[in-house]
Amino acid sequence: DYAMTDSPTFVLYDSGRYQVYLSARPQIDVFSLTSLSFSTPLKSPVSGSQFQGLALTPDGKTLLAADLTNGAVAVIDPDSAGGSYEIGLSGSATGSVGPLFVVADNLGNALVTSGRVVPSSGPQPRSIFIASLAAKTASRFTGTNCGSTTASFLSASRDGSLVAMTNGFQIYSPSQGACVPIAQSPIGPEFVPVSGDGNVVGLDGAFADPAGNVIGKF
Repeated sequence: DYAMTDSPTFVLYDSGRYQVYLSARPQIDVFSLTSLSFSTPLKSPVSGSQFQGLALTPDGKTLLAADLTNGAVAVIDPDSAGGSYEIGLSGSATGSVGPLFVVADNLGNALVTSGRVVPSSGPQPRSIFIASLAAKTASRFTGTNCGSTTASFLSASRDGSLVAMTNGFQIYSPSQGACVPIAQSPIGPEFVPVSGDGNVVGLDGAFADPAGNVIGKF
């Protein structure tokens, strides 16, 4: 066991750097699996941050963090603190309601879901935002053929070519700019983790392929 004083809200493994990131509200703790010790924590250049969900871009160079209190997504270079910045999500509430989960797609964007966590029922769906990491701008998500533009949870494949969303169940293809047809739409899964290769999506009590076909139950 390795003691820490913070209470992390999200954990992310970085296979390229062989380290683990832990959202610790005002900072991101970094635990090295090489030295088996904590290193210098990562912070946003904007004060008052309260980090939630984390994601790495497909090339592994950039760490993304949902910043609940500032209504933004933090874009952090794990190797150089000076290269970090935040992209504000216009219209995203701040405080107890704001960015919760973030994923990176394969087109240089961050998709962020904004909402509220209710202890008795988990994340509550709010608007999805899409932020361009190059342009440093964000707008509300409007995917073609997507039945909903709100979600309580987001997950993506390792290469960012597939994004799963909850508020119902939707699979979004960034390259098509659209949600793909779902063969069998499960009823309201709360979380939809996607495998790294994008071939399996976890549902409530089942596994499905990217088209929504149930391929296994547990």
